[in-house]
Amino acid sequence: ALPRQEALRLQSLSMSRALGVRDMRFPAPVVVMRPESVSWQVQRGTRVALLCGATAALTDQQLTKSSAAFKRCPRASALRWCQEMPGNSVMAACLRCETKGEEGQGHGTGPPAKKQKTQQGGGRSIFLRHVLFKHQQLRVMDPAARREGAARSSGEAEAKALQVLQRLHAEPNSFVKLCREHSDCASAEQPGTLAGHMGWVARGEQEPAMEEASFALGLNEFGDLVVTSRGVHLIQRIG
Repeated sequence: ALPRQEALRLQSLSMSRALGVRDMRFPAPVVVMRPESVSWQVQRGTRVALLCGATAALTDQQLTKSSAAFKRCPRASALRWCQEMPGNSVMAACLRCETKGEEGQGHGTGPPAKKQKTQQGGGRSIFLRHVLFKHQQLRVMDPAARREGAARSSGEAEAKALQVLQRLHAEPNSFVKLCREHSDCASAEQPGTLAGHMGWVARGEQEPAMEEASFALGLNEFGDLVVTSRGVHLIQRIG
């Protein structure tokens, strides 16, 4: 190699330029580790946006406006931000900062809540209803499904679920209508206002993602998009 190239070979790379770099000259240090930390004091309920690619161009005003209805729904917020920017090279993540005391304190609107039920073991149970969006990438048989999902992928199912969630936030009393129209779960065919009802649910009875999202809801509140082995769910706690 030329002297200049040989000199460059011996120079370490800073972390900001080390994405995808592998150390082929071990034990010589190719990547220099100089960790830095920054801290902020945030208020309860603050959302943190992690943006990459085209979404990094979104302004604070665009981020806030496009996800105003999803203040307690980080997954829906991130998906909405990705939809704001065209192209395939988009990525966004949303983190929501909560205190432990916020669990179960709802701000939603909806039908009159059912009375909370207490299990014999002393554990709390809640009453849920949901809209299910199945997709063709699912590999587990679902005996409670009423039809195969039209979505080809989990991403398509989430995009459809986001559209319905936006409508539910705008018209909370339209749940039964939208559930019968969009849900791929057999519960959507239950009579009257029972459409979509999952019944009383206690901890340990659902998949972890569903349990975490459900027990964080307040009465009548619509939850975030929840992905399980059955598909993508929109959930509402009504008791």
